[in-house]
Amino acid sequence: MNPDNDSPINSASVDDSLVRGGPFYRAQHAIGLIRPNQWNLGRRIALLLAIGWLPLFFITAISNPEGLFSLLKDYRVHSRMLIAVPALLIGESFIDTRFRTVFAHLRTVGLLGSSDLTRLDDVIARLVRLRDSLVNQAGRLAVSPSPGS
Repeated sequence: MNPDNDSPINSASVDDSLVRGGPFYRAQHAIGLIRPNQWNLGRRIALLLAIGWLPLFFITAISNPEGLFSLLKDYRVHSRMLIAVPALLIGESFIDTRFRTVFAHLRTVGLLGSSDLTRLDDVIARLVRLRDSLVNQAGRLAVSPSPGS
């Protein structure tokens, strides 16, 4: 898959996705940044850069106008915001596609027996529950225990 702006999502089920879910994904989906069949990387990168970099710029401009030039030429800030954020988002779509491909291949190639395939499905289901779980007040993940635990 080419992780461009409107790259199609693999045809495997969303249940196999370890990336498509959780509160951050649901928030992006709710505001229209992610569509069911598209990652919309350009829009997501632009928004996350604006959320992360623009407040830093404005706070520096207001609180320390003399330090603004220093901020603009600081390579560490730019590498963290302008390189790392897009790289993580591109990596997210790449990882999602690869995991789905591997899961589909493991199911169809016949390397695993039926009990191993059941175990694979249980592991995926447990990871999906962990991904979608909410954090309780004590800071621990509130995950319902799996039947085999």
